[in-house]
Amino acid sequence: MKILIAEDNEDSRNLLVKVVRAYGHEVMTAADGVEALEQALTQPPDIIVSDILMPKMDGYQLCRECKQSKQLKNIPFVFYTATYTLEEDKKFALSVGAAAFILKPTEPDILMQMLSEVFEEAKAGALPPPEVVPLEPSLFLAEHDKRISAKLEDKVTQLEAEIAQRKQVEEELQKAYKEVEKRVEERTAELGQANTELAAVNKELEAFSYSVSHDLRAPLRSIDGFSQVLMEDYLDKLDEQGKNYLQRVRSATQHMAQLIDDILNLSRIGRREMKHEKVNLSALAETIAAELKKSQPERPVEFIIAKDLTASGDTGLLQVLLENLLGNAWKFTGDRLNARIEFGVTQIDDKKTFFVHDDGVGFDMAYVDKLFGAFQRLHSQDEFPGTGIGLATVQRIVHRHGGRVRAEGEVEKGATFYFTLD
Repeated sequence: MKILIAEDNEDSRNLLVKVVRAYGHEVMTAADGVEALEQALTQPPDIIVSDILMPKMDGYQLCRECKQSKQLKNIPFVFYTATYTLEEDKKFALSVGAAAFILKPTEPDILMQMLSEVFEEAKAGALPPPEVVPLEPSLFLAEHDKRISAKLEDKVTQLEAEIAQRKQVEEELQKAYKEVEKRVEERTAELGQANTELAAVNKELEAFSYSVSHDLRAPLRSIDGFSQVLMEDYLDKLDEQGKNYLQRVRSATQHMAQLIDDILNLSRIGRREMKHEKVNLSALAETIAAELKKSQPERPVEFIIAKDLTASGDTGLLQVLLENLLGNAWKFTGDRLNARIEFGVTQIDDKKTFFVHDDGVGFDMAYVDKLFGAFQRLHSQDEFPGTGIGLATVQRIVHRHGGRVRAEGEVEKGATFYFTLD
């Protein structure tokens, strides 16, 4: 069966072509009534399927022209429309000679069955005659204009409703935009005020830190200095217990001085301006490892540092981060005969994740939440000296780089610290 499809909408036309070809039929296509009439006259089809509203010549006019043509009048004409759906539209279509009036969309199986039935009836001469055939052009034009005008009026009404609705939406969007703009301005002003206040607080904190540093260091220096004088000039006048007490005084003052330094450094890390650049973490780790080995050359520690590890960040802060992590690994492997410390990178949840691993004393995972808190220590000062600030410093540096840090460990089986830098 050869089917001529007259449809101005390209998507609808292509869809109908695919359906017809899928059922093994030959297809001809036209984008308007004039083109369809020319093709029908040149290569008469077995059936014509036409939309109604088309440019140049609409479906009603095309059907009338076909029915008035000696060459085409016996070819069954089928309307397939989604716009003209009223009973009056169907009656007029049948009156000008249509064999069937089908509404879009229709299931492909049903559509092709209906077209096949029309074709077979026409072939057998069993198609019913048109109900009314207005032979006079004036009668056809009057009813034609009435059908077209009614549908156009409906379309105009729909468009007017859509325009009014869009206008209302635009007004509401404009109102919402102005409200958002106002809130942004208010929020910006609040943030500006907050930044001003924060700058003032930071300035006061810096002054306080300097005061604390100066006021606490001075008496500590005096205590340490006079203790040293006693050790050097009056050592022979002290018994063993006195020497022990004096040494403990010196150790406590030095520990206190270190604690003050660490607290001040921790506060500065949160305030210092960051300078982002490409940082060779492997090179930093190699330098730190060399310094650690130099501090205790008698220790046979194996450092495994991955090559060419780089990240974007502040060089100074990232050096402090690695100094703390590698320094901790060095400290907590102190009782191992052949310690092993590794710095590398892996992928966790599709994120580039750096890690520092050691085979030292490790820790109990039950206390993992305490690791990164200031002054939180899982070991005594006698076992492993320190101030309990190092991992808090690490966490603050990682957070300033937009990353995350976490730890895994097992008692006497070592520890691994993972961190990301976004």
